[in-house]
Amino acid sequence: MTKEKYTKSKITNFKTAKNHIKGFEKHRKRRIFLDGFSIEVYDEFIKYLRDIKQYSNHTSATTIRDLKRMLYVADQECKFQVHPDYLRKDFTRPNADSEAIALNEDEIDKIFTHDFSYDTELQNSRDFIIIGLWTGLRFSDFIKLPPIDITKRFITVKPNKTKGTTGVSVVIPIHYQVKAIIAKRGMPSPISKVQFNEDFKRVCQAVGLSEKVYGDLLVYIDKLKAHRKRSGMYEKYKLVSSHTCRRSFATNMYYSNFPILSIMKITGHSTQTSFLNYIKVTEEQHGQRLYDHWEAYYQERGKKQAA
Repeated sequence: MTKEKYTKSKITNFKTAKNHIKGFEKHRKRRIFLDGFSIEVYDEFIKYLRDIKQYSNHTSATTIRDLKRMLYVADQECKFQVHPDYLRKDFTRPNADSEAIALNEDEIDKIFTHDFSYDTELQNSRDFIIIGLWTGLRFSDFIKLPPIDITKRFITVKPNKTKGTTGVSVVIPIHYQVKAIIAKRGMPSPISKVQFNEDFKRVCQAVGLSEKVYGDLLVYIDKLKAHRKRSGMYEKYKLVSSHTCRRSFATNMYYSNFPILSIMKITGHSTQTSFLNYIKVTEEQHGQRLYDHWEAYYQERGKKQAA
């Protein structure tokens, strides 16, 4: 028994990692014991996840993260004999960067202003999309929101706690677009995450978000007879998902020069590092933020930057 109490999602992650390890054992045709998970076996395992199974960087990284945690618990808490290589600095999770996307405010305006009265299902989903884009909440939190009182200025929500977030109650201003859709049609009807993701793509396609951008798309691999994420150039509407809402909110607030700590209070990120790793801002946008800051700063002092 371990001293730490694990959430259901964490236990599910451990079971998934265990299944990957069992698949690895089957591939190499021999068992791996706790005292046999050396750095050499770790290297083999990484190659198995990436090259044989062709999992995404994110899946490979989370699997190694959970493996290291299981080895730590076996060693430190259960006092089993564990190979010490798991403590090495190079026995580490791979880079987990994913090519997730965010919608900018012009794209959000297209979604907000488009007439979906011809399709009540898409209209319902569009309304939830707008709520998600302007609250910064996860799908599991905004889909369960009680009726929003648009006569008030704020809503208070206690989101589910996840790694890198605080889980404490947050106070969120009600954006004018959220007020508008609720004033017109009331709160949208709850739908499943699968349905939301499908409709989100249809909504973005309907409003013309067809520009090709770099991102990760789930595609079917004939050789594996399974779906895997692949990076490449795809129409933007194909890449959106429920998490695009939260990432777009954080990115747009950051790009608008809203204070980082204030954004973090709403998104619930517990550290600036986790927040800055989360948002999608290019190097050009970072430069633009500094330029805009200088513009405002020197205008206040009666000076002007050179064009």
